[in-house]
Amino acid sequence: MAATTCSSLATSSSDQAVENGFEVAFLPAEHCIGQMRRITRDKLRHWDLTVLTDDATLAVSELVTNAIKHADGKPVGLRVRHSSFELHIEVTDGTPTPARLRSASVADESGRGLLLVAALAKEWGVSPDGTMTWCSLEIPDRSRPQALLPERPARLETSSKNLVSRDREHGLATAPSRPQKWASVWPMTAGTPRLTRLRARSILAMSAWAGDRAFASRVVTELVSDAVTHAGTGEVRLALVISENEELLIEVSDPSPEFRDFDKAVALEKATGLGLVRALGGEVSLGPPPPGGGKTVRVRLRPTAATSA
Repeated sequence: MAATTCSSLATSSSDQAVENGFEVAFLPAEHCIGQMRRITRDKLRHWDLTVLTDDATLAVSELVTNAIKHADGKPVGLRVRHSSFELHIEVTDGTPTPARLRSASVADESGRGLLLVAALAKEWGVSPDGTMTWCSLEIPDRSRPQALLPERPARLETSSKNLVSRDREHGLATAPSRPQKWASVWPMTAGTPRLTRLRARSILAMSAWAGDRAFASRVVTELVSDAVTHAGTGEVRLALVISENEELLIEVSDPSPEFRDFDKAVALEKATGLGLVRALGGEVSLGPPPPGGGKTVRVRLRPTAATSA
């Protein structure tokens, strides 16, 4: 399959179907990362696997970013396929130097790609020749397509178990410390709920929070969406705190000074918003206002919250 530039992907035949999957090859460029996320997101929607959208697009983004960085001008390939049990992602860059875990924290802007993939994936590894990095994401029971393949995708050599255990000898895999806190400020835009959701999912994966990460990141989406809708201007502040007993506190602040009918909004039975958060096990309350004024909505989640959501 010939490589193409990302700008021509929409009209080229480089996005080719494989059995229960697709593959695409492209010339390395940073703007291709977003294109690969969008292709993956669209395919997951077509396969009725949207439950994996956040984790899969994060994994694709990190693996493709790493491949582009090390491809040295060679074509990069992305291959995604699924069975009834798992989603398998492969990224090739033609470079024989194998990808390796390195030390990085959640707050680092670079260097955390494979750590994030390792945290999200059931397994990950590198091909024997070092040119391809892969990972597998488990499909939850309730979302598994019926009888797509007779078997799981074949497992490649050099398993994640071997790679991670080798890096533990260098102190890269250590037990997460508690308590932990992360705070960030975001613009008041339509895309902010999605971006904050992905950021929260990334943080909770790398920090190995013991609760339902998908539900927690959905709570972030609901709170930030409310802030963007009702405040309209200014900035959104997001804080995540994991306590020593693994409770997660999510706080979202905005410049609007009041929340009219807060109690009613929490009690309301809805498919979105604070009522949904409460119905699924979140403890919703108003927190201290942020510096400079405004309001803060906080949700406390226990590790067992929303396990059936």
